[in-house]
This record gives sequence, structure tokens and C-alpha cells, in this order.
Amino acid sequence: MRTAAATVPAAPALGVGLQSQLPIAAAAGKEGPALLASTDAKRIIDEERANARLEIGRAKASVQKIQSALKEQEKFSHRTGKQDVDELKEEVQEAPRVKMLHCPSKAMDIENEIQVLCDQLAKTSSYSLRLLKVLELHRSYGENDMPLYELKGTTKPAYAPEPHDVGRYTQAEVKSGGQTSITKTAGSVHPGLVHYVEALVRRRETGYDVVILQVNGVAQAADSVHILCIGRLQMRLAKEKTIIVKEFYST
Repeated sequence: MRTAAATVPAAPALGVGLQSQLPIAAAAGKEGPALLASTDAKRIIDEERANARLEIGRAKASVQKIQSALKEQEKFSHRTGKQDVDELKEEVQEAPRVKMLHCPSKAMDIENEIQVLCDQLAKTSSYSLRLLKVLELHRSYGENDMPLYELKGTTKPAYAPEPHDVGRYTQAEVKSGGQTSITKTAGSVHPGLVHYVEALVRRRETGYDVVILQVNGVAQAADSVHILCIGRLQMRLAKEKTIIVKEFYST
């Protein structure tokens, strides 16, 4: 009876121990899935973060490409616009010339102006040559101490005699390239205008339109038209109604 009584109290103690261990095991069972869920969540967060960074990098690259394309487009537009402006300026500058070419009257006016300028240049060149000749004469006179005179008409191969040369011999020294050559007339100068004057005298008091090229060595305008009247006793030169000069024939 004592033995049975000893074993009976032991049963409740065992039951109490099992009950105290059950919550610990349950707690351990619950902690394992929580750790797995936390690891998975962290992995997912890291993956999403990496994907987000990758997308951000791609977006930045796209933005940079777009900005580069916009800059290139702006540069191209600037160059194209500048080229268009230059071409427009050239067209504007070329337009008057093209318009002038389609206007024959303006082209003729320009040609006339060019011809006038050429004539002025020729006169200026002739005047410069005349001054150079005068300067050379003065230099020669200073070196040789002998009077030298310029022969009028020596700009051409033929010498035009003056009235005071009639009945005289004419001799000239031509200096060129450091050499001097002498030329002279074979005989006295004849009054070659006698026959012309006699023919004009037959038509008494008749006026002839003449153009005066030079007056005392000074060139005159091409439109310097005068009236030359050959009379029986005198010859006179008039400009419209004004008598410029008159000369009686010498006996």
C-alpha cells in the first residue's frame, strides 16, 4: 500500500514539466518562419533597390542623350540659320546688279560713265607725260647750259609746222635711252595752207564749224565748237555771237 501511494504523487509532477516545456517549443516554432520572412523581405528590398538604381541610371543616360541631341539640333539650327542669313545678304546685294543687268538704259549709263572715266584717265596721262617732258627739258637745260625748246606736235611721228616755221629749216635733237639722234628737214618749210586758204577765200564770208582742241597748249573740251570765218582781208574765230580773235592777212 505504501508503494502504490509513493508512485501516485509522481504523476502530477511529470505533467507539470511537460506543460512548462510546450510554450518554449511553440515559441521556437514561431520564430523560425519569422526569420525566413525577414530574410526574404530584405532580399526583395535589395533587388528592388538595385532595379530602381538601374532604372535611374537608364533614365539619366536617356536624359543626357536627349540633352546632347537638343544641343546638336540647336547648333545645327544656328549654323543653318546663319548660312541662310548670309545667303539672304548675298541675294540682297546681288539683286541691284541683276536688276541693273535687266535694265539696258542703266547698263548704258554705266558704260558711258566708264567711257568718261577712261577719257579722263587718258587726258590725265597725257598731261602727266607733258609735265615729264617739261621737267626733262628743264633738267637738260640745267646740265647743258643751252636753250632747248619743246616742239609742238612731237607726240606723233609727224611734226606739225607752226606759221613762224614757214621758210625756215627745222632741226631737232631726239634724246632717248641715253642716245642722241639729229633729224632735220630737207628744205625750208613751205606754207602748205596757202592753197586751202585760197579755196576758202573764194567762198567769201562763209562760216565753218570747227572744234578747238588746244588753246596756247591747253587742251579744250571736246564740245568746244567755234565758227571760223575766212574773209578777203581777215580771218576771225567766234563763239556763237562773240568774236574770240581776228587776224588780218600779212602782206
